Parts: sequence; C-alpha cells; structure tokens
Amino acid sequence: MSYAQVMQQRARSARDKARRAEDLLTAAESLALELGGVRYITLTPVTERAGLHRTGIRRYYASKEELLLELAGRGWNQWRDAVKAEAGDRTGLTPAQTAAVLSKTLASLPVFCDLLTHVPLTLEGDAGIERARRYKTSSFAAHDEIVAVLDHASTMTAGQLTELLPAATALAAYFWQEAHPTPTLAALYEQVPRWGRNALDFGPRLDALLKATAAGFAGAAARERTSRSEELKIFSRTTCGASLSARRLAGGARARAQASRSIGQLMQRGPPRPRPSSLPGTVITSTPLSRR
Repeated sequence: MSYAQVMQQRARSARDKARRAEDLLTAAESLALELGGVRYITLTPVTERAGLHRTGIRRYYASKEELLLELAGRGWNQWRDAVKAEAGDRTGLTPAQTAAVLSKTLASLPVFCDLLTHVPLTLEGDAGIERARRYKTSSFAAHDEIVAVLDHASTMTAGQLTELLPAATALAAYFWQEAHPTPTLAALYEQVPRWGRNALDFGPRLDALLKATAAGFAGAAARERTSRSEELKIFSRTTCGASLSARRLAGGARARAQASRSIGQLMQRGPPRPRPSSLPGTVITSTPLSRR
C-alpha cells in the first residue's frame, strides 16, 4: 500500500470516528428528551441507538460523564447558532428584546438547559482533564461569539452582555429543573399543590426573569451615568465659584497692596513744599484745615 493510500485510509478512519462520536451524542440527546432528562441516561441504550457494540463507546468516551460533557459543549455551539439566527441583521434591540433572544433560544434547547445544571456539579469534575479542557475551550469560544453578535444587535454594552449571559444560563439551569420534577416530586406536588407552585412553564418564567435582569443592568448603567453627570456639574459649579472667589480675593489683595504702596510713597515725600503765589509778596503754604 502506497503512502497516499495509507494517508487516505487514515483520513477516512478519522472521519468515520468523528461521525460515530457524533452519532453517540445524537443518540444521548434523543434519549434525554424521551426519558425526561440526562439523569436517566445510561451508556448501553446510547450505544445501541447509535448502532455500536455496547463496549464500543469506550473508544470515543471514557465514561458517561465525558459523553454528557461533550454533549454540553455541542449545546453551547447550538445556542450560538440559534442566537445568530434569531438576531439576524437586526440592530438597536432594547434590553427586553435582547433578553427575549436569549430566553427564546435557550428554551429551544431543553437538553442543553438540563446539562447546564449537571456540568458544574459533576460532569466537569468527573471527566478527564483533556475532555474538560476541550469543553472549556468550546464553551468560552461560543460565549464570546454570542456576546459579539448581541453587541452588534443590541443597545446593551458588551460589558452588560457579558454579565447577562451567566445570568441567563443560571436561570435556565434552575428553572428547567423546577419545571421538570422527578416522578417522586410530581406525585408529591399532586398531593400538596402549593409546593409545586414554582413548577410552572419554563419558557415564560425564564423570559420574565431574564428581561427584568437585563433591565436592571441597563438601568444601573443609566443611573451611574446620571450620577456622574451630576457630579461633574457640581464639580464644575464648585470649581467656577472657587475660581471666582480666588480672583476676587486676588483683586482685593492687589488693591490693598497698591493702596499701601501709595501711602508709603506719600510718607516718604513728607509735607509738600511752599509754592510761590501768583501775587507778589504772597507765599501760599499748605496749612491744615483744622488750623484755619
């Protein structure tokens, strides 16, 4: 076999391996939807649905945690693509409209919302370091792309969007779990309905809370700008007033110094000398008024 044929076979093998790995992710996602959550997934049904031998999955993922962590990484990429499609060419989106883009796209990815709970709890810690590195790399890249897309489409700043995205994923993770109780909790809520009052529709709750959060970020920034503007006005008035007072004081000091110099000059000259009168034999002297 020639070198070209070997390389071609290796490339084909790499493509086949990537395809099978993707098939396993697709099988895991479909089972999670059918069973009601990723907590019910086991490896044997996943491999069977993907058409592999039950031991074949170990060639692609060392454990169920690695499989689900890879599925979460794919979820980030799916969310990024969904945000791009939802934002489209729009610009000038208000905070509420920006939040609606995030909530709508998250609600369209239920398995991803479910995984957002399990990633920090178990999946990242139980997976191998290289699998964890792969997840962090892909999730951070998708996060940054989402911020860039919304920074172009929204009136919110990049800094506000960077704060809004973690809030969106945290709310989605929590509300999804509440909206999809286990069979035990579902039976309990039937017995005591008021305990299940929070297990409402996932999408509307996420949308309402995310809009409030976005409005809070934007409102805080607006209040901060107003406060800074008022501070600048006060500073300007204070500075101008102080400058005017300083000029007045300086002017008064100059006037007093000039008067002091004039008095000193008069004292150095002494009394005025007699000056001749225009009439012969008459001498005019300066006599104080008190003596006249």
